[in-house]
Amino acid sequence: MIIDTKGNELHAWYRKDGPLIMDADNKYGTEFAIGVEYSDKQKAQFSEIKELKKYLKDTDYRALKYADGAYTEEEYRPYKEARATARARINEIEEGFSEPTLTREEIDEAERLVMEKLKEDTDDNTDDES
Repeated sequence: MIIDTKGNELHAWYRKDGPLIMDADNKYGTEFAIGVEYSDKQKAQFSEIKELKKYLKDTDYRALKYADGAYTEEEYRPYKEARATARARINEIEEGFSEPTLTREEIDEAERLVMEKLKEDTDDNTDDES
């Protein structure tokens, strides 16, 4: 079951940006995957990395042309420098990045909330059938 930290059950396709924290060791006997959303700063970092990697991909053909001898050192130099700067920035961002985590108490609380909501839903459906 995929849930968020507020105890809401999430469909896999509706999960927010961020890692899943797996938990099969709980009193409910259910395997949970708890989605933790990235902070605004982390989202911005990923966006920047994505743009830098796109730039590298878009200029790969120039690197290949240079490797094949179609560009001189002088013609390729601006791309070489810009690509090196892009790779250095990616490394800098990735070096300082840490995944969000949850404490055992936060995990337990999210699981308790979702199980409480599921019980309420089951009780409501049972009442409707009466």
